Amino acid sequence: MFKRIELDMKRIMKSASLRIAMLVALLPLWLGGLSAQAANVSDGDKVAAVKIVEHTQVVVKDYHIEVALDAILDQLRLGTYELLIVTPELRANGDRKDLVATLPSFIITGSTRDRALAREVALGNAPSYMEPAPLFVTKRTNGKPQQVSYQAREVYQAWMLNAALYVRLDLTGCGKASEERLINPRVISEPYKPSYQLSYLVPEAEPVKNRADSYKASIAFRVNKDDIDPSYQNNRAVLEDVDSKVATIMKNKDLQVSDVRIVGYASPEGRASYNQDLAERRSRSFANYLVSKHGVNAQRLQVTGYGEDWGLVKQML
Repeated sequence: MFKRIELDMKRIMKSASLRIAMLVALLPLWLGGLSAQAANVSDGDKVAAVKIVEHTQVVVKDYHIEVALDAILDQLRLGTYELLIVTPELRANGDRKDLVATLPSFIITGSTRDRALAREVALGNAPSYMEPAPLFVTKRTNGKPQQVSYQAREVYQAWMLNAALYVRLDLTGCGKASEERLINPRVISEPYKPSYQLSYLVPEAEPVKNRADSYKASIAFRVNKDDIDPSYQNNRAVLEDVDSKVATIMKNKDLQVSDVRIVGYASPEGRASYNQDLAERRSRSFANYLVSKHGVNAQRLQVTGYGEDWGLVKQML
């Protein structure tokens, strides 16, 4: 009876050992299958599968420039021993290619590489790519949606006003690939510059305002004379008043004189024909005075002689 129990135990032990051996044998095959899936993707395609976008617009705050990015890893299939280093950089546009500000990197690891890296750091044997220290390290879980957010700041310098934002992506491990990607050609928008244009408003032409006005000046003439004598009677004062009014009108560019009427008279003594002629000569004499003294256009003058001035005679009686 004891021998039978011993035989049964041996059979159980052999069966358990066989199952464990099969499990151990199948485990590498399963892990190898996962690695093979990642290995089937080219190294360049792995890098290209990472989508980097700006989370918020770059800002300058407290004398620092702040950069915020999102890394979308949904399409990334990373080998278990691989890691991807992402390094943002600010670079000056134009001729100053030497002006570069390298921001802290962040690292994405495969599962085995993640454990190995954590052990190396804990033992004080951090690899060279950990210097300077990355902002963070995150493990990629293939086949699942994953997004990581990045935010870093750098002391602001004047050249950064016209700087572009790049990222370098470096794949290491079983494979190796690199890519340089432009994220924003100018991280700080150029200050607004207003554009000024002169516009001319041509007013509608105002209608010409016609105005009729009259001014009476009485020039005294000696008997049978048609020449103007300033010293005769009140002529000097009358001529000064005429000169003042005519000069004012001639200087005003907004006024256009259409015509000036000059009427001459003579006293009733003598023949009517003689008096008519004398009145016309006296009118022409005053017209010539306006032309020579003030430059009045002679074509604007209407000169008339009315002969005897019976109205004046009535005023004198």
